[in-house]
Amino acid sequence: MLARLRLLLALPVLCLLAGCAITPHRVSYFDAIAAAPVDNVMRVYVDGYGSVYPREPLMADSIADYHWDGSLFNHFTGGNSPCREVMAATEVLSLCSAIAQAALGEIDDDAVIAAWYQAQEAIWRTRGQAIAKRAAANGQSPTIVFLVHGFNTRFSEAVPSFAEARRIITAKSANPQNLLFVETFWDGCSIQNGVGCWGQAQASGPLVGFFMRQMMNAMNEGLAEQGVQARVRMLSHSSGAFVIGSTLGNPDDVLPLLGKDGNYPYQRFAQHAADSEGTYRVPVFDDLAIGLLAPATTVKTFAGMGGVDQGTLSRGMRLLYGINPDDEVITKGFIGCSRFGITCMASNYSDYCDYLSGDELLKRRRIGVTAYDFKRDEDRGEHAFEAYLTQIETNTSFLADLMAPAGQMQRAGEYICPAPEAPETVIAAD
Repeated sequence: MLARLRLLLALPVLCLLAGCAITPHRVSYFDAIAAAPVDNVMRVYVDGYGSVYPREPLMADSIADYHWDGSLFNHFTGGNSPCREVMAATEVLSLCSAIAQAALGEIDDDAVIAAWYQAQEAIWRTRGQAIAKRAAANGQSPTIVFLVHGFNTRFSEAVPSFAEARRIITAKSANPQNLLFVETFWDGCSIQNGVGCWGQAQASGPLVGFFMRQMMNAMNEGLAEQGVQARVRMLSHSSGAFVIGSTLGNPDDVLPLLGKDGNYPYQRFAQHAADSEGTYRVPVFDDLAIGLLAPATTVKTFAGMGGVDQGTLSRGMRLLYGINPDDEVITKGFIGCSRFGITCMASNYSDYCDYLSGDELLKRRRIGVTAYDFKRDEDRGEHAFEAYLTQIETNTSFLADLMAPAGQMQRAGEYICPAPEAPETVIAAD
């Protein structure tokens, strides 16, 4: 009886986590592809399996009349394919050409999929090269800021959050003219709605981050060719943390769903998650700092718990995040943060102290971790992106520390771990 009561009380929390809605919620960006709002903003759209959208708008046609499963590949190969009418010299054409022979039955399914991902790689590289070119226009020392929203977030919901983040960062920046923002929109939901959506997001989010490596590596190559040394900053909210986690490392030990799907993108992740060379290598940056707001994951995403090929593998970076033990989404109410997808990183002080602060593996990788106390007196349980943006603007030096060079961190509001207890002294008997 008590267990049933707890479940009933927890249902609102579960629905909040899973994106329960009156109408089915499928995240897609068919109608969102458009020019960025201002000159120093670029946008990247990614499906739930790590495929990047082409730059030309895709007409969804009768999108409501068929099952949209979050896969661009299935959209291109299905009955609603946009390949019937395409213009020459477009990214849509390159993707259509990759799967055209399938319609004629000339090549097998594996070859079609391989052709699709080869075309995808070319588009990802184009995105990275475009970012490098645009950043270089800001001078020899530009700052590139990647913004990543959480799971199950509509385009219309992410846009104002990103705009507020840009406003705060620009206002606090010593050189706002050097800023370039890259807004990342991703589909973190692989079923229509319900509790299972959160579980699937933990598999699709890391795929997004994994395939984004191609863009990051192409960006680094482009910057190097132009002799530009950029500062790179990443700011995420909620489950955007495990998108970043798989861009910079290997969280497969944390997210077992990644190993349970036989689909091609999961297979590719499993083969290359810890690569240091090749197309899917973990990117390494000259000056990188990561800011995680309400990270809805576990510290193992970044710590690796001692595994040589686990956790953050991009050496030489700073990781900053806040801990709020009252965030109702992170703590999950009666369910608890360690069940139904572990989200304890942003709610447990002890996890930071036990697994991140002073971790020897991270030290060897030259990764510094700083946690801030985000516990609030008002709106204690608020999880929204905007709530945390307001908090970092006013209550701590989180934002200034994220944007500044490593040696210039103020650390206002930093959480200091308790000193370890001294072992008891045993006095030998006479």
